Amino acid sequence: MRHSAWLLATVLCFGGTLAACGSSDETPTETGGAGGQAGKGGAAGKGGTGGMAGTGGTAGKAGTGGTAGTAGKGGTAGTAGTAGKGGTAGTAGKGGTAGTAGTAGAGGTGGCSAPTDCPDPANECVDRTCTSGTCGTAPKAQGTATASQTALDCKKNQCDGAGAIESVNDDADLPDDANDCTNDVCTSGTPSNPPKDKDAACGTGGTMFCDGAGKCVGCTAASQCTAGPCKVATCDLGTCGTTNEVDGTACNDTNACTQTDTCAAGVCTGSNPIVCKAIDTCHDVGVCDTGTGVCSDPVLADGTACNDGNACTQTDTCASGVCGGANPVTCTALDACHVVGVCDQGTGVCSNPNAPDGTTCTSGGMSGKCSAGSCVTDVLDTCPGNGVALTQQSTFVWHGTASGDTSTLTADYGSATGSCAVTSSAAGRDAVYRFTAPAAGTATVKIPTASYDSVLYAREGDCATGTQVKCSDAIGDGGENISFPVTANSQYWLFVDGYGSTESGTYTLDVQVTLPGCGNGIVETGEGCDDGNTTDGDGCDHLCALEPPGPNDTCPGASLALTQSGSSWTGTVSSTTVNLTGTYSGTCGSTSTSKEAVYLIHPTVAGPATVKITAASFDSVLYVRSGACNPGTQVGCNDGAGLGGDTVSFTAAANTDYWIFVDGYSGAQGSFTLNVTIVPPVCGNGTIEAGEGCDDGALVNGDGCSSVCVVENGFACNGQPSVCFAFESNCSDSIDNDNDGQIDMVDDDCIVTANFPPCGSGSTRRVYRSTGAAQAIPDNSAAGITNTISVAGVTGTVTRAAVVLNVTHTWDSDVDMFLTPPGGTAVDICTDNGSSGANYVKTVLDSTCSANVTSGTAPFTGCYKPENTIPTTTANGDWVLKVADDSSGDTGTLDSWALVLCTTP
Repeated sequence: MRHSAWLLATVLCFGGTLAACGSSDETPTETGGAGGQAGKGGAAGKGGTGGMAGTGGTAGKAGTGGTAGTAGKGGTAGTAGTAGKGGTAGTAGKGGTAGTAGTAGAGGTGGCSAPTDCPDPANECVDRTCTSGTCGTAPKAQGTATASQTALDCKKNQCDGAGAIESVNDDADLPDDANDCTNDVCTSGTPSNPPKDKDAACGTGGTMFCDGAGKCVGCTAASQCTAGPCKVATCDLGTCGTTNEVDGTACNDTNACTQTDTCAAGVCTGSNPIVCKAIDTCHDVGVCDTGTGVCSDPVLADGTACNDGNACTQTDTCASGVCGGANPVTCTALDACHVVGVCDQGTGVCSNPNAPDGTTCTSGGMSGKCSAGSCVTDVLDTCPGNGVALTQQSTFVWHGTASGDTSTLTADYGSATGSCAVTSSAAGRDAVYRFTAPAAGTATVKIPTASYDSVLYAREGDCATGTQVKCSDAIGDGGENISFPVTANSQYWLFVDGYGSTESGTYTLDVQVTLPGCGNGIVETGEGCDDGNTTDGDGCDHLCALEPPGPNDTCPGASLALTQSGSSWTGTVSSTTVNLTGTYSGTCGSTSTSKEAVYLIHPTVAGPATVKITAASFDSVLYVRSGACNPGTQVGCNDGAGLGGDTVSFTAAANTDYWIFVDGYSGAQGSFTLNVTIVPPVCGNGTIEAGEGCDDGALVNGDGCSSVCVVENGFACNGQPSVCFAFESNCSDSIDNDNDGQIDMVDDDCIVTANFPPCGSGSTRRVYRSTGAAQAIPDNSAAGITNTISVAGVTGTVTRAAVVLNVTHTWDSDVDMFLTPPGGTAVDICTDNGSSGANYVKTVLDSTCSANVTSGTAPFTGCYKPENTIPTTTANGDWVLKVADDSSGDTGTLDSWALVLCTTP
């Protein structure tokens, strides 16, 4: 029993349940009283602090040592609990050895007061816990970011809520590659860096451009580059550069004193300098200010002679830069029919105003009255009148004229009873003239012009009481015309009267006496005709009898031979229409009732033809037909004003018949002279004529304009005489073909448009441009216009053929374009596209383009697949572009076009 108690006490001591364990001899000398039972330790809370050890029992009185108290039970393991206190050792029995204290009860695992007292779980997704003194762990919330991350991978490490680390997609964790020309993209956790669009801004300040392949370059197109004066911006492999502007291009040399600034070898050079001039006669020549282009105006010294702009001051001098005049011109009256005038400041000449009509004057010792500044003697007012002197003009004709004014005259006479304007002329003011017939013949008297409604009549036998032989009263002012027979050396009186008392004014009088006889141009009694000559074979013979009609009366007409004279072919014929019939009519003038002459020409050369009626005695009309004499096709018609002068011009074809008609206006007939001139083109004369593409004044090959006046391959020619220059047509041979200092793609000749897809690797680009000025496209004409580009000397295989063109037109769907390759047939490349849009601008038609031209819209700037593939059978030969307009109402021009060929060796 004693041994058991000791063993228990020993166990309790080792267990740490008892607060203190006593020691005693193994065999006590005296047995003490029984020790008290140790209290049980309190039960530890679940997962909490361990229970306190029971207090050891009080030792019995001296004697046998008491049995150690039973150790309290340790708390249930949870979070480490606080160890229970050992039981208080019992008081030693009196006289005996104290019992061994009970062993303290086992405490819970690791006791704590805060989570930081607990061990680190070594897991970012687990938190330490301390609950009721017991350490534990708890998982972090799902989505909690961890410290360990991989940047720029589109992923994020986070807790999964169960204590583990998981990797999830993070599209905000962009894969920044530090490249301005790529986009940093996360797609469902997958990083990528696709290139940005072409021409996106990049570089410092966004001043550069992305090339569409992820590279930041200086440019992708020449338009993004800056060129200085006389330079053209270029873009080559992403780098901006310049080439020289075309010589002669306008520029600004910043010197305002040069008025014509043009480029020369890439440098802006000024010419045509402003020439400073004195602004007036009191200023000296100044100096041009290069900043403003304004000339200075230095003042001349006072007293310097000048011109005040007033010609009526005769002494002009400067004072403080102002010209002052002195010593004025004094005007006086010219004569009795003028009053003192006024000096004209522009001329310094005095005017001579007329004195009032009716002012008394004298002339030649005779009294008179002023009329329109002239002294009209009284003899003009009354019989016997003023004499009209007649002068012989030709074998048959004497002629004389007079003029005057009836305003100041009196109404003394009138036309005879039963003749024209009897009553009215008696009231009109009248002038009287007389003439003596130099020979027997016909007198023709006219009032060609008058400022009033005039009347004309003639008398014979006596001035005042003689017999009236003829009277005329034309409608309106002037135009009276009378003819009457005269006897040699007889006197006749002419009266220039007015139609009523209010009709008077100025007039001209024309008197002509024509002797009878064949050839005087007047058909007289016994004459069938009179064409003004006595030549046979012209329709009116030397006896003034009508000749039988010749072959020129009807179709096919009389042949008119053309003979060479220098560089021209000419033919002339003189004839009459009086003996012919009236069968044909032209489209101009009124010719249906007139007689006409017909002539046939058959030129053996081609060229501009001019047909002209150089002289005629009647109001003639001229027209020309081709194809057939009647009806034929009229190539021209002209009805000039007056006698002859009618002209028709056209381009004659060689070995072709043309019929010429000399007709009359509204029944007019008479004699005429007809001339025909054809000037065939002459290569080498410096003038571009029909059938010539150029003419540089030389018959030499190799200078751009061939010996037959055709523009040579690789050249363009402008002006007359033609100035030709070479093109850089081979754009891939590293040779300056046209010797302008620019090679291949740097040369302007090779730059067609940015819209043209490059030729493939190993290919040669060849560019051939159209020459000459823009061509007008005729409205609603299936024939349209054509332009030819000639290609020669190309070796290898043509892999691609394309057209680059510029067309101005107000309605694109009217436009039809066809291309005919060498030795081939016309290919429809673009017809009726663009609806009501306008123009084709830098349009590329190439079979490698993705967009169809049929779906394009005006102005078609870009690359389009033509309606049919352009053949690539051969390069050498003539490539002909035809542009036509198939509807009326809109017109346009073919401004320029180029043929682009890609060839391989």
